[in-house]
Amino acid sequence: MNPLTYTPTGADVLIAVLATWRLAALLCYEERFEWLRQKAKVDFVDPETGIPITRMGRILSCFWCCSLYVAPLVVVTMIFNMRWLLIVLAASGGSIILQHWSRLHRYVDPEH
Repeated sequence: MNPLTYTPTGADVLIAVLATWRLAALLCYEERFEWLRQKAKVDFVDPETGIPITRMGRILSCFWCCSLYVAPLVVVTMIFNMRWLLIVLAASGGSIILQHWSRLHRYVDPEH
C-alpha cells in the first residue's frame, strides 16, 4: 500500500477510532501499565496546579492528550498494513464498550 495514495474506508476509520481509544485507555488507566505511569511520574504534581511535573506524566494523566499521541501511531500502523494489530485493539475496545452498555441496560425497572 502506498502511504501517499492511501484512502481510508469507513471500516478503517472505525477500527482506528476503537484502537486509539483502547490503546489510550490501556496507557492511562489499566493496572498493567502502572509501571509506565510511575516511570513518567504521573503522581509527582505541582503543588499549586495539581498538574504532573513531567511532560510524559501530563500526557499519561490526560486521556484526551494521550489519544492525540496514540492516534498518529494507529494511522501509521494502518498505512503500513499492520491492520491485524489494530483489529485486536479495536475488538477489545468494542467488546468493552458493549459490556458497559449491556451493564447499563441489564437492570430494567420491572414496572416500566
